[in-house]
Amino acid sequence: GTALINMCQNVKASNLATTIGEYLGFKMKASYNSFFSKFTVNLKGSLSYAVEMGNNPLGNLQRLNHTLEVLPKELEDIEQQLVNIEHQLEIAKIEVKKPFVKEEELKEKLERLAELNALLDMDERGEEEIDIDVPKGRISVKEKLADMRKKVYGEKVPEKLEVTKEKSKEEVL
Repeated sequence: GTALINMCQNVKASNLATTIGEYLGFKMKASYNSFFSKFTVNLKGSLSYAVEMGNNPLGNLQRLNHTLEVLPKELEDIEQQLVNIEHQLEIAKIEVKKPFVKEEELKEKLERLAELNALLDMDERGEEEIDIDVPKGRISVKEKLADMRKKVYGEKVPEKLEVTKEKSKEEVL
C-alpha cells in the first residue's frame, strides 16, 4: 500500500498516466487529477476500472480488492439483462408476424378521414374542384349543412352567411 502511494506521487510530477505495475492480473496505471487533487488508479483487463486513491495504504488496497470483488456480481447482472433482452426479442419476432386485427377498420376510418379533410378544405380550394363519392347510407357534411340552412332560413337561403366576430356592447348585454 505504501509503495502504491509512493508511485502515485511520482506520477503527480509527470502529469501523465503511468503504468505502475500489475495487481491480480490487471495492469495498473496511475494518474493525477489536478482539478480535484486526487490520484486515480486504473485497473486494466478487457475493460478498465477506475479506483480513487486516498492517504491510507491499507484503505487503498481494500478499494482495489472491493472493485475486483464486485466484478462477478456485475457480470451476473449483465448476463441476466442479456437473457431478458433476448427473450423480449423472440417475443417481438412472434408479434411482428401476427396480422393486425383491426386493419380493415383502420382502412375504413382512414378513408372517411380523407373525405372529411377534403370537405373541410373545400373553402380554400373552391367547391368546383372537389368531387367526393360519399358511400351509400352516409350523408355528406355538405348535404347536412344545406339541410340545416333550409330549416333555419326557410326556402330563402342566403348565398353566403356574414359571420362577424365582434359584437356590440348592446348585443353582449
